[in-house]
Amino acid sequence: MALKVSIKHPGFGPDSEFEVPGVGMVKNGGSITLNEEDEGRFFSRTGMKVKDYYKDTEDVDVSGTSDAKLPANQVPAPNASPDAVDADKEGDS
Repeated sequence: MALKVSIKHPGFGPDSEFEVPGVGMVKNGGSITLNEEDEGRFFSRTGMKVKDYYKDTEDVDVSGTSDAKLPANQVPAPNASPDAVDADKEGDS
């Protein structure tokens, strides 16, 4: 099975995009499906499993089940802060 990350943030328009770390961009109101490789990249960027990372985020829903074999959550590397912005991923304003 796979995980599906859906983002619906009422404070942003439908053309706004949000980064799922290590995976890609998702338009507001949209979703992205993560396979095992995606989950591994997400984990390497954040040090956390997808469901744990978003568990207290009201505007993000994570559904499905994970088959990825990941270690326990780790402390993220200094450049893997959830607040970090990937300059290559920023959209045009």
